[in-house]
Amino acid sequence: MRPRARRAAAILAALLGLAPSPVRAGEDAEPMALFEAYCFDCHANGARKGGLALDELLGRGGDAGAEWGPVWKIVRHEFMPPADADRPTDAERREMARWIEREAFHIDEARPDPGRVTIRRLNRMEYHHTVRDLFGIDLDIAREVPPDDTAFGFDNIGDALTLSPALLETYLNLAEKVVANVVATDGPRRPRFELDPRRFRNSRLDDGRVEQVAQVELKHAGRHRAEVQFRLGGFRASTGDYDVAMDFGGTRLAEQAVNDGGEKTYVLGGEVDLPAGKHALTLTTTPKGGGDRGRSLTLFPRGSVVGPLDGDVFEYPETHRRVFFDGPAPEDPAARRAYAKAILARVADRAFRRPAGEATVDRLADIATEGGSFEAGVARAIAAVLSSPRFFYRAELQPNPDEPAEVRPLDDYALASRLSYLLWLSLPDEELARLAAEGKLRDDVPGQLRRMLADPKSDRFFEDFAGQWLRTRNILLAPINQRDLGRIDPLRFPMKRETEMLFEHVARKGRDLVELLTADYSFLNQRLAEHYGVEGVRGDEMRLVKLPPESRRGGLLTHGSLLISTSNPGRTSPVKRGVFVLENLLGKEVPPPPPDVGDLDDARVDGRRPRTLREQLAAHREQASCASCHAHFDPVGLAMENYDHLGRWRDKERSGEPVDATATLVTGEAVAGATELEKALAARPEVFYRCVAEKLLTYALGRGLDPADAPAVETIVAKTAAGGGSFLAMLSAVVDSVPFRSRRGDSGEAVAAGRSDRFQPPPPERRGAAGRSLAAAERRAKLEAEEREREAQQAGAGRSSAPEAASPGEDRP
Repeated sequence: MRPRARRAAAILAALLGLAPSPVRAGEDAEPMALFEAYCFDCHANGARKGGLALDELLGRGGDAGAEWGPVWKIVRHEFMPPADADRPTDAERREMARWIEREAFHIDEARPDPGRVTIRRLNRMEYHHTVRDLFGIDLDIAREVPPDDTAFGFDNIGDALTLSPALLETYLNLAEKVVANVVATDGPRRPRFELDPRRFRNSRLDDGRVEQVAQVELKHAGRHRAEVQFRLGGFRASTGDYDVAMDFGGTRLAEQAVNDGGEKTYVLGGEVDLPAGKHALTLTTTPKGGGDRGRSLTLFPRGSVVGPLDGDVFEYPETHRRVFFDGPAPEDPAARRAYAKAILARVADRAFRRPAGEATVDRLADIATEGGSFEAGVARAIAAVLSSPRFFYRAELQPNPDEPAEVRPLDDYALASRLSYLLWLSLPDEELARLAAEGKLRDDVPGQLRRMLADPKSDRFFEDFAGQWLRTRNILLAPINQRDLGRIDPLRFPMKRETEMLFEHVARKGRDLVELLTADYSFLNQRLAEHYGVEGVRGDEMRLVKLPPESRRGGLLTHGSLLISTSNPGRTSPVKRGVFVLENLLGKEVPPPPPDVGDLDDARVDGRRPRTLREQLAAHREQASCASCHAHFDPVGLAMENYDHLGRWRDKERSGEPVDATATLVTGEAVAGATELEKALAARPEVFYRCVAEKLLTYALGRGLDPADAPAVETIVAKTAAGGGSFLAMLSAVVDSVPFRSRRGDSGEAVAAGRSDRFQPPPPERRGAAGRSLAAAERRAKLEAEEREREAQQAGAGRSSAPEAASPGEDRP
C-alpha cells in the first residue's frame, strides 16, 4: 500500500473505531499508527466487521468521499471503538477527524467553505415578531400560521421551510388582516386601549382565589366599555368549575361560571361611567365549592377598553399615525403621490430589510393611487408589500448566485438580517438598518451584539433557542398518566421557564456555560418548589433560589422539564434520558436502532422478567446489535434513576427495590447519581462547548452542519474557552465565523455537492411504533399548547414562543 493510502486507511479505520490491536499509539502518533492501534484488526486485510473494509474503501480514492461521512461522525462522536476496547484519547480523535476532513473531504482551512444556505422563509414566530415590530401592532399573528417542520433540531432550517399553496393563501389573508388592524380606512375612531396578558399582574390567595389586575389610564371622562376574553381547555386536564368576576374602576361589570375542561372561549364585558385617570380592571377566579391550596385557575386574558362612548372624542390609532407620519394627505395630486411614495418607501425598505428600489416604490405608488381614499390606497399597497416574497423570504443577494465556486462576504443588509433574526427573531431596527446603509455594520458588530442583547427583544432568543436545543417545549405536551395530570399540568409552564431562565441567567451574567450543568441554584415558584421539596418559596413569581445540598437539585439534569419529557407516562426511561444527554449536552449523534431489535420490555433473565429497569437494560444489551450504542447512553440514564417519571426524588423502584443510581460511563468514570454525573460531564468542558457551539451555529445559519464546518466549530470552541466559557464569547465567535459572515453560490441542486447527509435521524421520541402512531395527534395538540404558551408568556410568567414538542413513544431499543 502506498504511504498516502496507508495513512488514509489508518485514520479512516481509527475513525470507525475498529477493534484494537496490542499496539498503543502515542498522543502525537501518525495516522497509520493510530489506524493499526485501533482499527486494523477488524476492518482491513480481509476483516470487514459491520460490512466495512477500509482497504477497499480507500482503494476507491476520491470516489468514496461520501462514504466517509459516517466514519467521520462515528469517530468524532466517540461511538467507536467499542466501550470494552482500547480507545483513543481526545487528542487522537481530533487528529483522526482532521485527517479525514483534509484527505477525504478535501477541506482547506486556509480557504474555508461557508456553505450553502437555502433561501429561508420566515417561520411562524419570525413572521409574528416581524409584523409586530414593523407596525407596532398588538396582534397574535402566530395563532394564524401552522407549526413549521423541523430539521437538525430547529424550526428555522431553510431546507425544511417549504411553502405550500395553503400556506401561501394564509400569508395573503394575513396581509389583509394586518393592514385592516394597522390603517383606519374609515376615519378616526373612538379611543381604544388594548390589554394583553402581559398587562395583568397575578396573585394567588391561600383560599384558591386568583386575582389578576391590569391598570388602565383613561384620558377622558365618560362612559367606557370594557371587554375581556380568554380560552380554557386544550391539553390541560380539567380541575373543576370556577366563578370568574370582572370589575372595572371598583364596579362589578360581569360574572361567569366556567370550567377549564373542553375547549371554549369566554367573553366578559360591560359599561361603566368613570372619570379620567387610572383605574384597575380586575378578574377574580374562585373555585366552586370552596378552594384548596392545590386547586386554582390562572387566566390568560386579552381585552380592550373603548370610550368615552358618549362624547365627541375620536382619534386615529397609534399604528395608523406611525404609517401616516406626516398627517393627512395633501390635496394636490402630485403632492399626494409624493407622500404615498414616502410612506411606502419607509414601509417597504423595512419590510424587505434592504432598499426596495425606486421601481418597486413607483409600482406601489401606482397601487395606492388607483382610486378610493388616500388611506385605502396606501392600505392596498401595504398589503402588496406583505404579500411579496421579498417580505416572507429572507433573500441574501449576491452577484453570482448560481456559481458554487464563488465565495463572497454577505453585504451589510444581509448581515443585519442574520443578526436581528438570530437574537430578536425579527427584522433589523433603525440603528442596524442605518449602519447597513452606511456600510459600517461589519466594523461595529461587537458593539451591536451587546446592544441587541440588552434590548428586551433578545428575550425571544433565550426562549426560542433554549426551547429547541434543550427541548423545553416538550414538557408542555409530555404525556402523563391521568391520575397525575392534576398535579403536573399546573407545573408544565414553570418547569419550562426554570430551564430557560437558568440558561438566560448564565448567558447574561457572563458565567461559564458549564454552570448549566453544575449550578447550585435554580429558578422556582412556590408550586414548583413544593414539587421538588424545596422550602421557603412563596408566590407564583419565578425567582432565583439558592438550593441547599439536601434538596438534591441543581443543574439541568435535575430539572423537571428534562426528567418528565424523557420519561414514559408511567415510569422513567433511562434510555431516553441517556440519549437526550448525548445528543443535546455532548453533541453525539446516536445511530438509529437496528430494524429487527426487540422491545426493552421483552428482555428476560433466565426466562423471567427482570425486576428493575437496570436488569432489563442489562438483559437487552446481551444482544450484540444493541450493546455498542447502549453502552454509551444506558449508564447516563441509570445515573438519573433517583428521579421518577414526574421529576420527584425517590429512593425505591416501583418494584420496591432500592434505586441503584451507580454507573460507569463509557469514558471510564464511575458516578453515583445525577450530581456526580453532572460533575463528570463538566470535567470535559470543551466537549460541552462544542455541543453548544454546533447547536448555536446551526440555529444561526438555518442549515445543518457537516464536515466542512468543522474548522469553524473548532475555532468557536477555542475562542469560547479563551473567553472563560461565556455565552458572549461563543456568540461573538459564531457571528465572526466564515459560515455566518459569508456565503457561496448555489449549484442548483437540492443539496450542494460535497455536503451530503443533510438530514439527521429523528430524535428518539419520534422513533418506534408509538412515536409514529402519535404523530397526527401530536400535530393537532401543538396548536393548543402553543396558544397557552404564548398567552402565558405575555402574562408575565415568562417569555415563550410556539411550542413544538414530540410526544415520547416507546423506549429506544
